[in-house]
Amino acid sequence: MDRLIRNLHVLWRAELLISSIKLRLALKRGTLLVFAGLAGIFCLAMLNVAGFFVLQSGMGAVVAALLVAAADFLIAVAALFLAQGVKAGSELALAKEVRQAAMEELEAEIAAVQAEIRILRDQFASMKEATKSFVRQPIDSAVQAMILPLVKAIIKSHRSKTSRTPTTPSASNSGTTPG
Repeated sequence: MDRLIRNLHVLWRAELLISSIKLRLALKRGTLLVFAGLAGIFCLAMLNVAGFFVLQSGMGAVVAALLVAAADFLIAVAALFLAQGVKAGSELALAKEVRQAAMEELEAEIAAVQAEIRILRDQFASMKEATKSFVRQPIDSAVQAMILPLVKAIIKSHRSKTSRTPTTPSASNSGTTPG
């Protein structure tokens, strides 16, 4: 039971670690996206103004605005691809391995508990059958339960008597005194 609790604790800790790593990853990505967005806004605002003035003199105001907007769109797409490229480190893989090991241990513990429950169930069934047998034939069951210990006691008593009797007569029992 202690191993089961320990494995549940390890599993819980692994899940917390995985969640923490994913949260930190999302926070890093979000921070980079916000920073990229703010820097992009300021940069693009100035580039838009400068590019618009440069292009307006040669192409006209409408075409200049369209070219500046297309450049802004390409920069935004590049920033999105960079943000998606941020990957979790090796700690996420390690946390997943720990979680998998805890799950395997937990499954083994559950299988062991199930085996113990099956053994208890079988023992209970055999006790139930013995009780049914005793209820149906109480004298036969009692005689069978008493015969084996009685036979063992008789054999033990017989062995102890044969081991105490001497095989050769002793001098003190012959009745003669040394003289």
